[in-house]
Amino acid sequence: DAAEKISDDNYDVIVDNIASKDEIGSLVAAFNEMSGRIKEQREKLKLERSMRLSSMIDGQELERLRLSRELHDGLGQSILAVKLRLERCTNAPAEKAREIMEEVDVLISNIINEIRNISNNLMPAELSQLGLTEALKKLCRDMSKSSGIELNFTSSEIPGDINEKINTYLYRISQEGLNNIVKHSDASRGIISLAYSDNILILSISDNGRGFNNSEERKLCGNGIPNMNERVHLLGGELDIYSEPGNGTKIDIRIRLENKNGQD
Repeated sequence: DAAEKISDDNYDVIVDNIASKDEIGSLVAAFNEMSGRIKEQREKLKLERSMRLSSMIDGQELERLRLSRELHDGLGQSILAVKLRLERCTNAPAEKAREIMEEVDVLISNIINEIRNISNNLMPAELSQLGLTEALKKLCRDMSKSSGIELNFTSSEIPGDINEKINTYLYRISQEGLNNIVKHSDASRGIISLAYSDNILILSISDNGRGFNNSEERKLCGNGIPNMNERVHLLGGELDIYSEPGNGTKIDIRIRLENKNGQD
């Protein structure tokens, strides 16, 4: 009866303890222990699933908020400036109208560049045109310039036929990792490395920052680690974090690629 209840997803069932010390008593004790462990593992899986879903939703909302601000503060203000100048141009003398149109020309060029920047943040042109390696090189170069932290990229020979989903996810994971280095690590140097061996793609993100101990790992939940975990999980990969106070942090991600015949 207890086994049937467990098969119906009722994990609260406990068989009354039998005092006998024979095989039946041992079976009851083992069954109750098994039931408790199944319940514990199920609760852990539910919590992990909930955290992953929450992390994914939070990430989406933050991205929407960022995009909304860029559209409002950047494009919105520039387009408004164009509108106001064109209104002034309507009744302006010819010479003044020419000056206004020159200003409008500059503003429209700025708007085009802003749209390119927003589009590049959503899906970098280098990623679709040149592939993951070149996109990660440029990402390190750009973030190094903007942050003042030495960020380098190294790679071995990588297959050229990696599918778009893996490329995009690993690029976003790298963005999260570099953002963590810039915002939270107090590092002076960071490295992204991409390698390929035995049909496994290996992405490593490391820094020489302050690091952390295992008890502090949960504090990283707001720093992009859950989003990285979620993307790695969706790719069927593995993510490991190595860190010690004062000795920096290293994140290793392993993604198994499919062979050309479709098998691992």
